[in-house]
Amino acid sequence: QLIKLLDANGDGRISRAEAEVAIRLKPSLAELFERTDTNHDGYLTQDEIRAEAARQRAERLARREREAQQAGKAGASAR
Repeated sequence: QLIKLLDANGDGRISRAEAEVAIRLKPSLAELFERTDTNHDGYLTQDEIRAEAARQRAERLARREREAQQAGKAGASAR
């Protein structure tokens, strides 16, 4: 869906120029674009976007697991 919103020329990719609209609204997206464009060709493909989304999901899951472990340790030491 992101591609449909930003892909002005309909080529199935988001160029840096096409992403500028979103980057102007939220400047932190510039860093996300660079991180997501893994082959550094100046375009985001569906595969690159999916890979970045999976990376972010894995990072969130790992953070939640660490927080749960820390909360469990804190609860055990309070007894």
